[in-house]
Amino acid sequence: MKEKIIIYIHGFASSGQSEKAQIIKKNLSTSFRVLTPSLPYIPELAIESLEDMIKLLKYELDQEVYLIGSSLGGFYATYLSKIFNLKTVLINPLVDVSDTDKLYSKIADRETEYFNCKIEKKNLSKLKNFSTTLFKQSNILLLLQTGDDIFNYKETMLAFSKSSINVEDGGSHKYEGFERKISLISKFLK
Repeated sequence: MKEKIIIYIHGFASSGQSEKAQIIKKNLSTSFRVLTPSLPYIPELAIESLEDMIKLLKYELDQEVYLIGSSLGGFYATYLSKIFNLKTVLINPLVDVSDTDKLYSKIADRETEYFNCKIEKKNLSKLKNFSTTLFKQSNILLLLQTGDDIFNYKETMLAFSKSSINVEDGGSHKYEGFERKISLISKFLK
């Protein structure tokens, strides 16, 4: 019997030990094996690590793989969902990487607590190497809060217009009250 595995992909200034990662582990580990890797802050290395993990789990070990991604992790998850045809949950994801200066201005002051480094503009510009267009929208559950102070939820809704979308008024980029969405996530992934 195939094992069902969720890979949680953290965002900017975060790690696999984040609050959302812990909520997912605590609440979904009875139905899924939950992996919460701490990823390198360099996009190519993060994507390569995730691709290797997915290839091992999906193709070599023949397991069912699902993704949950938040912020930058949502961008990575969208790309990986497209490449590997995976059901994916996105939480206030990064969508538009075309304007590196604008993106950098939004996140430049957020120092990563686990890697002790500043996010560099040269690394953000490398996100353009990963296309998130033409993904299978039916594979996506999008969780948004209108109070996201980093990304415009309306622009995100447009990019994922044919996906399952759940929007809450208020909140923040962090996604306040995330634990309330666990049953919705579980239902979508099953």
